[in-house]
Amino acid sequence: LLVGAGLMLRSFAELQASSPGVDPAGVVAAGVTLPGARYSDEAQRRLFYRRVMDRLESTPGVEAAGGSTPLPLSGNGWQTSFAVEGYPEPEIGKFPVNDIARVTPNYFRTMGIRLLRGRVFTWRDDENAPLVAIIDETFADTWFPNQDPIGRRIKLNAGHPPPGGPLPPWVTVIGVVNHVKNYGIDQESRVEVYVPFMQSTLTQMTLVVKMRGDAASAGQAMRQA
Repeated sequence: LLVGAGLMLRSFAELQASSPGVDPAGVVAAGVTLPGARYSDEAQRRLFYRRVMDRLESTPGVEAAGGSTPLPLSGNGWQTSFAVEGYPEPEIGKFPVNDIARVTPNYFRTMGIRLLRGRVFTWRDDENAPLVAIIDETFADTWFPNQDPIGRRIKLNAGHPPPGGPLPPWVTVIGVVNHVKNYGIDQESRVEVYVPFMQSTLTQMTLVVKMRGDAASAGQAMRQA
């Protein structure tokens, strides 16, 4: 019993010392799913979420607001296969797999995810702009060791090209952020790629708001927005 208790306490201490890669203090999250029939067009979805972000960021007491699909530590992760320019392309079925998230410009600031190199997304990274991505430090260390990953290109969904359709496009790396443990602080995640929500829009998003003071009012502000 004493040995078991000691091991449990040591494991608990290690978990406390382990960083999930995000700072959730004062952050409130809310899931939104738009009706597909009403928001079938990507332009409608982009306009809706842009207006929501503008309203949230202008709400008194809101320090920062962003959105992501999916949300870290939720237990839900999205993956896709990828290829890296300059490496031999693997055979179908042998492509590496990464976690992927679609995020708004202020998402990283809201969640306390640190920018290590390059830049974060802006609202100008939309459907009319060149395709871009932000990778995490584990991706950079694995695929670009002792190199500057900014300006390098990766291809997402590379192992599943649509039958008879166009091949997945190359996207350019513009930034590197710290690694986030998407599935819990006791589990390592895959390498991760972030793409601008405005370039890969869905009907659903998880809104996140960081409050300066009491977070109790965040729910009402998000519903109003």
